[in-house]
Amino acid sequence: MKSIKTALKKVLVIRFSSIGDIVLCSPVFRTLKLQKNVEVHWLTKKNNAFINAHNPYIDKIHCYDNNYKTILKGLQSEKFDLVIDLHKNLRSFRFRSQLKCPSFDFNKINIQKYILVNFQIDLIGEPRHLVDRYFKSLERIGIVNDEQGLDYFYGEETKNPITTYPYIVYGIGGTYNTKKMPTDEIIRHFGNLPYPLVLLGGKTEEAAAAEIESALGDKVINMVNQCNLHTSAKIIEEGQFLISHDTATMHIGAALNQKILSVWGATAPPLGMTPYLPPQLLHQTIALDHSSLKCHPCSKLGGDQCPKGHFKCLRDLPSEMVNPLIEEMLKK
Repeated sequence: MKSIKTALKKVLVIRFSSIGDIVLCSPVFRTLKLQKNVEVHWLTKKNNAFINAHNPYIDKIHCYDNNYKTILKGLQSEKFDLVIDLHKNLRSFRFRSQLKCPSFDFNKINIQKYILVNFQIDLIGEPRHLVDRYFKSLERIGIVNDEQGLDYFYGEETKNPITTYPYIVYGIGGTYNTKKMPTDEIIRHFGNLPYPLVLLGGKTEEAAAAEIESALGDKVINMVNQCNLHTSAKIIEEGQFLISHDTATMHIGAALNQKILSVWGATAPPLGMTPYLPPQLLHQTIALDHSSLKCHPCSKLGGDQCPKGHFKCLRDLPSEMVNPLIEEMLKK
């Protein structure tokens, strides 16, 4: 790996989306600021800028909104010493090439993921986790992993609307259907918890939340599509523990050092997107993962429906597998 010798004063980090992936970039912002004392800029989509609005390690946010020429002109005027591309697609490459300064990206391990998903052969090796692959790339400018995990900052004005304590949080959302446990399975496995279950998710989860609430009554506090991301983070932080699918909720929980029961459907932990906690807190996270299935994982991102038609990864989880994990989380 070729090191970059240029003296660094101002650095641009590119990551356009999505929410979870942006949260996973937080150690990069932190270590750039604390280890290199540089001016840190971030290029993202306009509708995602709020995620890091309170991040003390970012000096300036540049908002892309299909305004390539305008935003490029502004970026060129900044005269960056380095561009770090954490999105690594055609759009980010287009910006990198026009800024005409040293730049680098990271290893997406797409070939290894393809082999794992399609042939169930794991050739990924180390570093496996996305954040560790970020840090591997950052070695060329002398940055080391500070092992402080992720960050999420929601601001002092954010209040928790939940008044019933203690409670357990379930982030029932997910970009893709095959990442989400079906509502009847949620009711079956998590309907008898000793504390109320606070449901979080977006508009697409409203029907599922209503079904769960109808079945479980006052055992549920339905906050789906009723609070913004920062309020959701506050709710997550103050819960007993978090249950979450492989989605942004899980990564926010990790950033807040919360205890996490992660639920895996089409995707799986070996793909390198597990909750990224500091080493001393790794005992706080448990994966509910049907790893014995020969068709698992079936996707690196998820999909609309199970390619085999049976969805056994989340429909064939025996209580004998789930209940001990719940008990272990309650003991934590």
